[in-house]
Amino acid sequence: MMTVGEVITYQLVLLSDTLRVDSYREAIVRTVEPGQVVVDLGSGAGVLARFAALAGASRVIAIEQKPELCALHEHINRALGLDEVIEIVNGRVEDVRLDREVDVVVSELIGDLVDDEGMSGIMAAFLAAQGRHLAPDVRLIPLETVLFGQVVEVPEDREPTSRGEKEAVACFECVLAGEPRVLTRLGGLTTVGEPFRLLSVDAHGVRSGGMGELVEGFSAAGSSSLPRVMACWFDACLAEGVHLDSRGTSKVSSSWGWPLVPLLSDPATAKTPRDDLQLTFSLDGVNHDIGSPVVEARLCRG
Repeated sequence: MMTVGEVITYQLVLLSDTLRVDSYREAIVRTVEPGQVVVDLGSGAGVLARFAALAGASRVIAIEQKPELCALHEHINRALGLDEVIEIVNGRVEDVRLDREVDVVVSELIGDLVDDEGMSGIMAAFLAAQGRHLAPDVRLIPLETVLFGQVVEVPEDREPTSRGEKEAVACFECVLAGEPRVLTRLGGLTTVGEPFRLLSVDAHGVRSGGMGELVEGFSAAGSSSLPRVMACWFDACLAEGVHLDSRGTSKVSSSWGWPLVPLLSDPATAKTPRDDLQLTFSLDGVNHDIGSPVVEARLCRG
């Protein structure tokens, strides 16, 4: 159970991420039409639900698993006079059953690796369960998310085995809706080969039962014996003309982390990879599997 302080901190972290909040607000304004019914998956304290209500939705169904966040959600809604529009449902997204047709589904649960939350996880389960309650032309936010990957070498004295790695991802820049660029030897890490699209998830494809395009197998040159990991980031199309990515910029802070996934040189000793993200890569003639643990890194701004 979250303490009062943790609830407030949770809310402040999201609100301070102006890039994320403003991007979702713009996507909701462009998507929601007056009188529509909106579902907010993993609503938290209700930031996106309130955006939908203010955009003219006649009903917003906000689903949140944590009761502490539901309580804060309700308190803010009452203070703003939105409690008659927003219905808070305390429970797991995949367990909730709707009793009305839904026009828009919004989810901020993208997750650092895209697969653990959001379109290929929670959103997929929800859409599958609620098929008969979705309008034929239901609109989804986000529309599409692309997961990028880049192999990097880690100096032997800097094994990324715990959370809090501060410099691991300063070597990347990503071009929205295009191929990423690479800045090498920045933050003490060296990139290996070229960045690549790792996973592409189309929201409407998820609705029809397919997770999206899965890119398997890449080759990266290099002969160093230093430990290698894969750093990941995503680029999400929230709505037509509205993009959001987790790479961060020098001007705007992002509260998302950058996962570092160990490349396991001996698959026989590897832990079982995620069922929905089983990838094997060929690097210097050796096969590597993506497996747990995932090490979260934050962008270091100098």
